[in-house]
Amino acid sequence: MNHEPWINTPEGKVFSAITYVNTKFSEDIPLDENNPEHSKIIEEQKELGIDYKDRVIGVRIDYNNEQKLNELFNGEYGEWAKGKTLNSEQLFAELEIEIAQKHLKNLSEYKHDNVQNYYYAFITAWIEYCTKRKESRENKEQKTRTEQQTENDFILSTIEDWLFEFKEKMCETDYQTLVSALRQYFDIGTFPTLSKPIQISGRPNKKLFGWALNRIFESQGKGIEKELLLFAKKNISLFEKVQFDENNIMKSNLYKYFTTQTK
Repeated sequence: MNHEPWINTPEGKVFSAITYVNTKFSEDIPLDENNPEHSKIIEEQKELGIDYKDRVIGVRIDYNNEQKLNELFNGEYGEWAKGKTLNSEQLFAELEIEIAQKHLKNLSEYKHDNVQNYYYAFITAWIEYCTKRKESRENKEQKTRTEQQTENDFILSTIEDWLFEFKEKMCETDYQTLVSALRQYFDIGTFPTLSKPIQISGRPNKKLFGWALNRIFESQGKGIEKELLLFAKKNISLFEKVQFDENNIMKSNLYKYFTTQTK
């Protein structure tokens, strides 16, 4: 004896697919006595003594109307995303496509071609729309990643260009530490706390070094900020002994080293 649940039989799967369409692609609208399509339902409601003014009727949305599909997607995505840490629109679209494709496959068991084609059209339209939303999101994310990478490359290139003549005055580790510290500041607005100062060997011109850092900041639309001067004072050996007054920054020698144009 076959004890397979009915819902797993071909007939049950078709029923599930049809229910999916009927539920998903319907919207409730109030009964309107001025709408000829509602007249029969209103008459039935009156005969049963029901106040039709408080009633709604389920109407199938037009699967060719992209605005309706957009409203459906946004509404369901909003509900799905509630309480989720990872509320990716792309992930939601992928899940919707997977569910729809399953129901589409189940419809192949249905023998009434006209009815089958009707439900097939709804599911196919939904798969195409969700695919479009998914690809649109992927393209936007890729564009954002590309733009971010381009910006990062520009920042790194600018830093390296202005520090080039001083690179040989630092060991590779200290050079990379300085580059990384500057990039972090441009990314999140704070300098890292270093375990030891960046050592500058020899006696390079302080004004040249300060002006190079000035130009790096200028390339990012920034002026000489207090945070940069404090970082240089505490973490770059070249500026350790330079006079700096936090309460009178512009009169400090350190500020002058960073603002005296040398090139």
